[in-house]
Amino acid sequence: MTYRQALDWLWGLTDYERRSGYDYSAARFDLQRVRDLLQLLGDPQKGMRLVHVAGTKGKGSTSAMLAAIYRAAGLRTGLYTSPHLHTVRERMQVDGTPIRREGFSRVMAEVASAVERVEGITSFEALTAAGLLCFRQAGVDVAVLEVGMGGRLDATNVVEPFVSVITSISRDHTATLGDSLQAIAAEKAGIIKRGVPVVSAGQAPEVADVLAGLARETQSPLEWVGCDWGYAAGAWSDTVQSLSLQPPVRFSAAASTYRTALLGEHQIENAVLALAAASHTPPELGVGPAHWRDGLESVRWPGRLELVAREPYVVLDGAHNDDSFRRLGQALDRHFPHERLHLVFGASRDKDLAAMLEAIRRPGLAIYGCRSGHGRSAELDAIAEASRLSGLEAARYESVPEALWAAVAAAEPGDCVCVAGSLFVVAAAREAIAARHGWLQCDDDECEVVEVARNWRPALVRA
Repeated sequence: MTYRQALDWLWGLTDYERRSGYDYSAARFDLQRVRDLLQLLGDPQKGMRLVHVAGTKGKGSTSAMLAAIYRAAGLRTGLYTSPHLHTVRERMQVDGTPIRREGFSRVMAEVASAVERVEGITSFEALTAAGLLCFRQAGVDVAVLEVGMGGRLDATNVVEPFVSVITSISRDHTATLGDSLQAIAAEKAGIIKRGVPVVSAGQAPEVADVLAGLARETQSPLEWVGCDWGYAAGAWSDTVQSLSLQPPVRFSAAASTYRTALLGEHQIENAVLALAAASHTPPELGVGPAHWRDGLESVRWPGRLELVAREPYVVLDGAHNDDSFRRLGQALDRHFPHERLHLVFGASRDKDLAAMLEAIRRPGLAIYGCRSGHGRSAELDAIAEASRLSGLEAARYESVPEALWAAVAAAEPGDCVCVAGSLFVVAAAREAIAARHGWLQCDDDECEVVEVARNWRPALVRA
């Protein structure tokens, strides 16, 4: 396969990331076909040291932190995440670098050959198989796998990890995962394996009850961030923040101050969750507190409270439900003090748009409604209606770049422009910024962002 052929074949499969309104059941998402596909590929997941990460928010950040810790320990590390920002190859990384085009084409050709013998494989299932095959061929020492959606029926849930990680759970994907926190928690908790340790972020009581019940049933040791792993927020700026860790007695030597460039108090919880997960790493891999510190300090995860400019601040964040918008508002006030917020907003049509806007509502809020072009993007009329329900008014723009540049042009030096609502909107904004500054490389197959620096000057845009 050429790279273009590999992409065309992959996206020619059923792609539930771009669809809504489907039946979410074990009949449709049959994990046995994933197991059959992997068996045809030589079961690349077997014998691999794996961490499995599920949750509503913070899955990608926590996974990236863990991978950075393992790289800091000198381990060859695989990282499988979704969705991607600019290129699908970001979803499978080895030592922090997305798989190269030739490698992607090669593993996709192998997967495509096996798919001919397994009926009904979806694009995400094919990607999951390709990621595991990529990691096996790269000889990784450890791999971190992020769940796509849910957990119980997710294609990644065919692996046997040495630790399962549950990030913060809130209401999201209610049309598929259920309309109650208990139902959603049951789907996320589906990654818990018998006897495998579990670490969880602090959860709402009804979520904690579900996780604790399943952990007891499966005899899986369960540790909680905020209880077993105590912490306190430390100093912060617009580029870094610190935390003090109070670990369990068995890791008392790790009690110290840690720093991370991922911002927002929610990222402190994610960082402690990553440290708790790292504590369960098999001893023969030699991962210790010094690697925890170096990994957290080195981690970068684009599109999550990503500061790309000052005067005014321009911040990109993948917040995508009402709870994450509430946390986003708190983080903006904490790290980027501003006079007025200009929100470049686009989201998927299955989200509660009004609840998201209400969660970040504040005096003087200006909303720039837009669409990312993704198949599930909410229509501009829906954004306008959601704004009206919150007593607000949204300007309408046909594209993310139009909305972004309008917001930057309207903002004063003491304001903040924030792009949020989905990672697809964030990706479009990053590409627009990169294109204007010569940091975007495109060919017939795709565009790649070479860099989005923190020192570009919005004033040049207004000029």
